[in-house]
Amino acid sequence: DAKAKYQPGKSYFGSKNYIQYIVGDLPIVISAPHGGTLKPSTIPDRTWGTTVYDTYSMEYTLETISYLVKKTGRQPHVIINRLSRIKLDANRPIGEAAQGHPIAEKAYKEFHAFIAVAKASVTASCGKGLYLDHHTNGHSDAWVEMGYRLSKTDLKQTDKTLNASKYIDKSSLKNLASQPGQSLASLVRGKDSVGNQIQTTGYKCVPSIKYPDPGSGGYFNGGYNTETHGSKHGGTIDGMQVEAYSKFLGSSTRTDFANKLGASILHFVQTHYGFKLDNPAWKPPPHGVCTGAKTLKLVKGKVTVNDTTTGS
Repeated sequence: DAKAKYQPGKSYFGSKNYIQYIVGDLPIVISAPHGGTLKPSTIPDRTWGTTVYDTYSMEYTLETISYLVKKTGRQPHVIINRLSRIKLDANRPIGEAAQGHPIAEKAYKEFHAFIAVAKASVTASCGKGLYLDHHTNGHSDAWVEMGYRLSKTDLKQTDKTLNASKYIDKSSLKNLASQPGQSLASLVRGKDSVGNQIQTTGYKCVPSIKYPDPGSGGYFNGGYNTETHGSKHGGTIDGMQVEAYSKFLGSSTRTDFANKLGASILHFVQTHYGFKLDNPAWKPPPHGVCTGAKTLKLVKGKVTVNDTTTGS
């Protein structure tokens, strides 16, 4: 329905239900591009590029979201690619991602349009917020890797060097790191960073105070989505990539890990953006910050927020 309003907590789907958008009312946007399992025959298999499935990435994403809902009484924005990576890689430029097939290209555009809708909603209601792209890794280092578009070499720099504009400008946390009282080094590996918060819960994580850089270890520093949807190229929605170690995500430990990741995200958002989102009394919303969220409307296949339009 072109006139339908997005309702927080409800799911909206792209064509053929390949892309799912769970609408939120928190200043947090989470995407899962590589956990899908659908392999429709109408989309040919991709013939080049990476096709490895991110084991349990959709599952731990959903459990992290469940934790955030329980702790805040509100819903983060969530965008999920339900297509297998052999059909669509939603974390690459469209040429590599869809390889020229129109159905795959349509799903790709829907995935990124839903992220744009979510970011527009957060910007309209809260002015700023955080985007996270969820993945899994199988590196022998057995750690969670937090990516900010900073390379291994970048992270080997001292805090003083890392805080220079050269590194801020290439980071997906550019907007936040540019604010008074903030520093890039603190945001990526300081006491209140997501990585350090995860590390203190017992899950090995880089970067953090204990592991300020990955050294010679395996490390993903953030891909296309983190580059595109973080604040490196403008805007007030910062970004980071979460690469959870796959063996943390089995049935016996996945809920525990997801809860601790959720707590780490919530700590970061509340500490660095100044939002009060915790709802320990579990009161129904609205409460705390962002209670004046604007209503988003679909108008002829486009999303309108405060008279500005984002193509879908």
